[in-house]
Amino acid sequence: MNTIEATFDGHAFVPTGPVNVPAGTRVMLSIPDHGYPGPQAGAPDPDNPLTPEEEAIWLEFMNSVRNSPSDPRTFDEYLRLERGGV
Repeated sequence: MNTIEATFDGHAFVPTGPVNVPAGTRVMLSIPDHGYPGPQAGAPDPDNPLTPEEEAIWLEFMNSVRNSPSDPRTFDEYLRLERGGV
């Protein structure tokens, strides 16, 4: 089985490089539930489980991220916030 990297352009999946298959070949794509290739952020690694101490640190970090204000959407919003605006 071959692996083909592709990008969704809003209408179709477009290979990011050459594909060595005849035109019209049907393929099946696997799409991660989280929308990007690789393991889901924070997903446990079964080959390297966290120690209880590491898990506590990870949970503290994730809670701080979830409770942080979101990033500014624009550069102008960033400047306003840096200058003490709301």
